[in-house]
Amino acid sequence: MLVYGKDYQKIREMQDTSGAKLDIAKGTTTLKLSGPNEAVAQARSMVESWLAYCKGETLQFEASQVGAVYGKGGETIRRIQDRTGAFVEVNDKGKKGSDIVVCNILGEPDAVKEAKGMVMKALEGEVELKAGEVMEKMELDVGAPAVIGRGGSKIRELEKEFGVRLVVKSGTGVCRIVGRQDNVEKAKNEINNIIEPLFEEKRIKEEADRLAQQAATSADTGAWGGTMDDDGDGW
Repeated sequence: MLVYGKDYQKIREMQDTSGAKLDIAKGTTTLKLSGPNEAVAQARSMVESWLAYCKGETLQFEASQVGAVYGKGGETIRRIQDRTGAFVEVNDKGKKGSDIVVCNILGEPDAVKEAKGMVMKALEGEVELKAGEVMEKMELDVGAPAVIGRGGSKIRELEKEFGVRLVVKSGTGVCRIVGRQDNVEKAKNEINNIIEPLFEEKRIKEEADRLAQQAATSADTGAWGGTMDDDGDGW
């Protein structure tokens, strides 16, 4: 909660300064103020001023990109919040695909600025490498759905099997493979096995379409083409 502040420092400061008790019941977002009237009034004023100061910023993006902000098991959004001290909330309930979701980033201005930058990088598919990790990019093109799987099931399967992280940016077909070099190579080979048949199928279809178009053009020329001799009678 924003009122708590990093490591509960802000709520302690408000209590110490005002003399009132501030409490948020577990599982709720309702703040209860108790104590002498003057103390409660001062605490309320401090809370309101703090919330206004930390109003933050709002981002909008497609629901299909929410996973990039959360990260595997929520690790990305936790890292953003822990590092910056800002509070990041994604309102994606009932949203999917190209539906637009709202992301609220609340906190002190500097924290919000830093958190916003990290969220934007996550949306762009940028990955923070840990010690000993490498990253490689692959163009999935028509193979993207097969690599992602229904609801991301294939990605999870590949990550578990090869001990890597896979990040596929929505709408681009670009896949980033992150992990130790040998694991990345193994995952890359498996992904190639998945997408190569689809690439070949696409190539065959495009060639068939080209030949069909060529045949249609030739037929049109045969029906209406040709020349007349200069000494012909004409029409």
